[in-house]
Amino acid sequence: MEKYNLDEKGGLPNLFKKKPSKILLKGDTIEFNHFSSFSSVKMLMLDVTDSTVKLQLTEVSSDLKLNPEDIIVLTYFNNKDYYVISGQVASIEKVDPLEITVNLRNVEKAKDLRKVNKRYVSFMGTINLSGTPEGKSAAIIKVVGLKAIKVDCKDELQIGNKVDVLANLDKKNKLSFKGEIVRKHKAGNSFEYGIEVKDITESNSRLMHSCVGGLLE
Repeated sequence: MEKYNLDEKGGLPNLFKKKPSKILLKGDTIEFNHFSSFSSVKMLMLDVTDSTVKLQLTEVSSDLKLNPEDIIVLTYFNNKDYYVISGQVASIEKVDPLEITVNLRNVEKAKDLRKVNKRYVSFMGTINLSGTPEGKSAAIIKVVGLKAIKVDCKDELQIGNKVDVLANLDKKNKLSFKGEIVRKHKAGNSFEYGIEVKDITESNSRLMHSCVGGLLE
């Protein structure tokens, strides 16, 4: 079984990555994904810095419900490359039309994410201690690998806990498996957990691989 490998790596290679302000172009549109909706929406980039992007919704989305600190994912095409950006809602400036500021976390080429077999996502899900179905905790899945996931959850669990995981990938597909918490980190008002897969059905394993491989061409 592969070990957990979803944490961000530091070191020399990261020093040579392009700054977000050199990739994201003010006035361009970008695809915005949030766990409250299974469909992405287009947003206009009103302003870009190396740590934030200000966005304005350019289409009607009745089911998009945002709050500060929500985990989001952006996808953007520039100079023949698709970029996948993980981020967090920093603030909501206007409601109609919707204008928000997003804190940028990681900006990666889709092809580079494929090489390390992971995908940034924003999926709603649940985790609960194995054997206690009544104690389910809401969780936001933000990174999916082939044998592990990374989630945010407001409830505190412990490293070594065995958990049942459910992730709503889209309207039809739900990913479920039994895992073990191997990483724990306090992240604002939530806890960030790294969860390794310990027991998964063949169909769910295929679904997990399809999810990771679902990055844009």
